[in-house]
Amino acid sequence: MVYGLEDENLWQAATGFGGGMGGSQDVCGAVSGGVLAASVALGRLGGEPAKARARTYKVVKDVYARFVQEFGQPDCRTLTGFDFNEPGGYDRFHESSVRAEKCPRLVTFMVETVAAMEQDRRNREASKGS
Repeated sequence: MVYGLEDENLWQAATGFGGGMGGSQDVCGAVSGGVLAASVALGRLGGEPAKARARTYKVVKDVYARFVQEFGQPDCRTLTGFDFNEPGGYDRFHESSVRAEKCPRLVTFMVETVAAMEQDRRNREASKGS
């Protein structure tokens, strides 16, 4: 369970992110998943929605900027080097080592980045309370 959500609910919610939004090769699914994770951690569930939104937007902008700094572009086509719209393009991508090697690296980067930022935030809040 993560932030009150069952893991399977998170996987279900993120299903369409793969292949850059359902195979459209737009924003990498790892980036979208990072945005989802940041939103789950920081988003508005009550209290002060405007503050939660501002806090979440700040983190999302930072996570996105770190991804672009690390990998250059956020779109799936550039990151993978494959065009899924070409005949057989998606099949060639799946048969290649790119999906097995690069995609997990992108996801890991986003998971570690969001987790580190969330831990930093919690540490700052804890130190304020001390």
